[in-house]
Amino acid sequence: MGNARRSALFAIGERYGAMVITIVSSMILARILTPGEIGIFSVGIAAAGLFQTFRDFGVSNYLIQAREIPVDTIRSALTISALISLSLGAVLVLSAPLLAEFYGEPGVRLVIYVLAINFLLVPISSTLMAIMKRDMWFGAIAKIGLLSALASAITSIALAWSGLGFISLAYGAVAGTATSVLGVIRMAGNRHYYRPSLRSAGHIVRFGGAATTAALIGEVTVRAPDFTLARTISFDAVGLYGKAVSTVTLFTSTILDGLGSVLTPAIAKEVRAGNEVGVFFLKAISYVTVIAWPVYATLWFLAEPFLMALFGPQWTSAAMVVSLLAVTASLQICTFGIEHTFIATGKLGRLIAVRLSLLLPTYGAFVLFAPYGLEAIAGATIAIMAGYGLISYRLAYDTLRIGFAGLLKATWKSGVIALAFLPVARLFMSFWDGSEPSAWLIACLYGITASILWLLLIFITAHPIAGEVRSAFRLAHAKLR
Repeated sequence: MGNARRSALFAIGERYGAMVITIVSSMILARILTPGEIGIFSVGIAAAGLFQTFRDFGVSNYLIQAREIPVDTIRSALTISALISLSLGAVLVLSAPLLAEFYGEPGVRLVIYVLAINFLLVPISSTLMAIMKRDMWFGAIAKIGLLSALASAITSIALAWSGLGFISLAYGAVAGTATSVLGVIRMAGNRHYYRPSLRSAGHIVRFGGAATTAALIGEVTVRAPDFTLARTISFDAVGLYGKAVSTVTLFTSTILDGLGSVLTPAIAKEVRAGNEVGVFFLKAISYVTVIAWPVYATLWFLAEPFLMALFGPQWTSAAMVVSLLAVTASLQICTFGIEHTFIATGKLGRLIAVRLSLLLPTYGAFVLFAPYGLEAIAGATIAIMAGYGLISYRLAYDTLRIGFAGLLKATWKSGVIALAFLPVARLFMSFWDGSEPSAWLIACLYGITASILWLLLIFITAHPIAGEVRSAFRLAHAKLR
């Protein structure tokens, strides 16, 4: 458990650094690029993302969850990843003109051409990164992640500032990937891994087929706004909805992505040791809900001033979408870790089932509710996510042994703390005069107030995370002495 805790701290530290870089770069780029330009890039990277899903072929997760990974297995994994990646990169380039014609936007073709460069780079980085995660080398991974985020941000901003428009974001993505490749080679490169081999390909292919299917379903679901809104409404709608999603996840993804990157290898390690994972899972849920729910409660009232402060007045029309998606995210966070559990235990059939339960209604909502606007779509996702949660817990019950009572016991203190944030956020909203300077002032003052309030409430309610915070304070105090 101690190793998992240290790994989580490294991963969260990386995400915090990356979050700062992302916030700063997003604030700058949102004032340089228009919603339409960001929408063009979003469609291009959505198409590339689908191909990226096939590219991994479940190799990374196989290496993380396998009981043993001899050198032949690593060589086979790298060979399979390279062959698939190069093939898919070629197909992506050939399909770019067709996708551009489908959306009636030549810029989509240019974005795809640039992003295709990543397919030459990622086989090495993804395979070696999986080995590093399996071995819990999250300190090294944190360094690589921060350098990659910084390289991507600097490249995107410099090129956008020089007038290249939407294509600057694509070049930034490639710069980040190239930095990651150099980092993993420096940290974990082993010349014995690079010899081509297919000796252990059979096991990888059998696992990879199911893993790729699940990953594809997940990627298609996430990209629903990009694939549908550009056709049913406009590229501006793609940009606005995407900005709403990123606003909701901006303040919580730091913690959740950090914990998520550790959770799969940590659960796999517990399973290999023959330990029960239910208690481990509930502790993770109690931590993530007390972090995320107060943020989502805040966004119910303060979405508009936050959007103006972060991205400028051209994005404030997405405020109600942000508020509704915050409710959806509040439900989704309750399922945090279930999909990681399916991967770690090799139950990929159930992973496919739960992702299908989200995919089909999501696309139905984006098509059926598009004529009524983005707010109607966001509202529909609340009911969809509730159904997804029920199905997820039902399918995971025999592994986790967690029912509604267990979930309530683990999260009720998080709920009390989140409810306390609602009147505070409403009070701050009453002071906003609609101007950008006022939005900045409110965002800064609320951030300070919310941080103090959160710390007070976790200790008053004796929330489980209070012990972790107390330990962190003691460690920091000892370091400063």
